[in-house]
Amino acid sequence: MSPYVFMRQFRTASSEGYAIMEHDLRIGRVDLHFATEKVYATIVLEREMTENEVAAIIDEIDNNLVASATVKREDLNVWVYTGTEMGFFTDEEPYLDGEEPELEDDLDEEDELVDDEDLDEEDLDEDDLDDEDLDEDEEDLR
Repeated sequence: MSPYVFMRQFRTASSEGYAIMEHDLRIGRVDLHFATEKVYATIVLEREMTENEVAAIIDEIDNNLVASATVKREDLNVWVYTGTEMGFFTDEEPYLDGEEPELEDDLDEEDELVDDEDLDEEDLDEDDLDDEDLDEDEEDLR
């Protein structure tokens, strides 16, 4: 059994963020971004780890987080960094040391990731429509 546990901190239509835990101690975090056929992961570890330990974490992410998502996966691209948390910043309230922020999930009702290609215009909020209009404008400029 793996010593690593992933605690989801946020989820949107095309991304997820997890704290990486080992024996009740946070050792890092991973952000997953689901594109059409590829998955991109950024891992930040809070301590030095061996190449084998990093490979084991990537394996766990691939087998337990990526494989369980409802998107196609042709390739998994992973960047790994070592660093320390400087703080959590938000427009709402200051994040006090030792407190964990409560982040909301941006999910559909079935608690599934939604592939951008599956969204109808009526499913998009105003910000998404603005982004979509920008994409169309960029294509017009080409």
